[in-house]
Amino acid sequence: MTQTLRRERRQKFEQIIRQSEFYREGKLRWKEFYLENETLQLAEQLAIAAESQSEARQGEENVELFRGDFHEYPEHLWKVAEVLRDTWKFVLPAKPQKGKGKGPYSFFVMQMEDLKLACGEFGEDVLKKVYTDWKAGFKDGLAPYTVAQPGSLVNMARAKALELRQGKSDKPSVTSMIETIS
Repeated sequence: MTQTLRRERRQKFEQIIRQSEFYREGKLRWKEFYLENETLQLAEQLAIAAESQSEARQGEENVELFRGDFHEYPEHLWKVAEVLRDTWKFVLPAKPQKGKGKGPYSFFVMQMEDLKLACGEFGEDVLKKVYTDWKAGFKDGLAPYTVAQPGSLVNMARAKALELRQGKSDKPSVTSMIETIS
């Protein structure tokens, strides 16, 4: 996604440069191809320079910009929404404007409520542990189970919370239970 941000910035910088006095005067004096090439190189350098340090260092996109803002959700669900967005890589639906139907936003809120209840006293850490088990269960690039929506995690979160309540490390993990069934 950094490439996409860089491309968007480059296009904005190109527009700014083309509207500048320097570009208009230069276009009259130099060959258009040469100036266009120089403009593209300058815009690319400006786009790279405009990247924040975290974008340049990590090469990751601005999560809130592309995957939704968990602050749009009820405050008691912020931690769950943040884990869904950052760990599970869900795209959180934006809060609808007044007068429009709730749609996917209310669906996610209901499912996050269920997830919060399923995690119990352990909170969002259960979702992180379920994610770790889920990633460990991959075989030949295939996931042990499909996670298409937050509701897909409710039963797994309940099982992981039960496992944590029992506090027995000698018990098989949720992933190994799935492998036994399948």
